[in-house]
Amino acid sequence: MPYETPPRGTPGAVGDGEYTVAEGDCVESIAIKTGHLWKAIWDHPRNASIKKARVSPNVLLPGDRLYIPEKVLKTVDRPTDQRHVFVREGLSSKLRLCIRRNGEPRSNQPYRLVIDGRLFQGTTDGDGWIDMAIPADAKHGQLSVGEDPRHSEVFSLELGGMDPITEPTGIQKRLRNLGFACHPSGEMDEATLGAIALFQKGEDLEPTGELDSTTLEKLKKRYGS
Repeated sequence: MPYETPPRGTPGAVGDGEYTVAEGDCVESIAIKTGHLWKAIWDHPRNASIKKARVSPNVLLPGDRLYIPEKVLKTVDRPTDQRHVFVREGLSSKLRLCIRRNGEPRSNQPYRLVIDGRLFQGTTDGDGWIDMAIPADAKHGQLSVGEDPRHSEVFSLELGGMDPITEPTGIQKRLRNLGFACHPSGEMDEATLGAIALFQKGEDLEPTGELDSTTLEKLKKRYGS
């Protein structure tokens, strides 16, 4: 969907539910805490305004207010003289990262990822992407990329900390993570406008420093969300 230009000034929270979104929250992690399937929260009519404003259940703004519905007991009829396996849904989330060096993807590189004390290992794909399931309530991670552990690149991950791209802090955090000098102040200040202009120049856009729908779409595509 096309994005509107973020407002200048303090971002605004949306929603009228009793649960106030905190830093690091997403709908999946909130569902784990409240014992729901995430879709039961995200698709509830009371949360329609948040769903429209935020687009993704994994990118909420601290201060958003979600409605948490009452849990509904589900019953399943099964013969009592047989063994049955039941699988609970909604216990994992997707982590997608593109690893680049000087703008070029780090293809087919081994990586080690430690998330909340749990080790994951694998190899980036041909375009430098890591795409894997992680716990839905994960908060922190450390990623090491490279063949030789002594010379590998190490990244600290703050999971669930990204703000919506329609908010000033969402623009600033994406630009900062892409290597532009930009502090997530929440204000569309001179440093932010300069970072936008440099990003536009790198994307073969006119470096005006002003946001428009084309720049937002380019930023979303470059960042991956």
